[in-house]
Amino acid sequence: ESGSCRPLRKLPIWKNGRHKAPSQCHTLLELTTGDLTLNIATNLEWSARYFPQRPAISQDGTTIRYAELDLTANRVATALIGLNVEPGDHIGLYAPNSGDWIAFYFGALKAGVVPVTLSSQLSRDELSLLLNHCQPRMIFTSPEALDRLEGFRASGGLEKIICPGGDLDMKQL
Repeated sequence: ESGSCRPLRKLPIWKNGRHKAPSQCHTLLELTTGDLTLNIATNLEWSARYFPQRPAISQDGTTIRYAELDLTANRVATALIGLNVEPGDHIGLYAPNSGDWIAFYFGALKAGVVPVTLSSQLSRDELSLLLNHCQPRMIFTSPEALDRLEGFRASGGLEKIICPGGDLDMKQL
């Protein structure tokens, strides 16, 4: 057993169209009576528990196993919670597909935030329109995209940019 499957935070859930108070929330691995309430990160946790050494991601000749991916996602979730994100906050993902992108996505889900995926192929105008619409508190990106995001941050739209050369690096989480 990998030991990495412990939920990090009690997450709010929706039941019968109503948001439950935090004191009534359930962890990721719990199922509510009569309702099948799951967060997609539960699939990762189950895979890490039952198949910890199986490959989850293969990138540039490197294999990341389910247990390692789950641990990294837990680290991201813990860091986001430490940065005072709240369930329901928007966190942007504006980077090319990678193992770090996947780990950050699952970590955001585990922290209870809404990961807003933004194509790394967006033009500056398209990106600006979407960022103004979704108002993410933070964004995970690549160093190549920093110049596109600085203007949005200067207008008070972003608290943190997470990437090498940004406010935080994925390795610092």
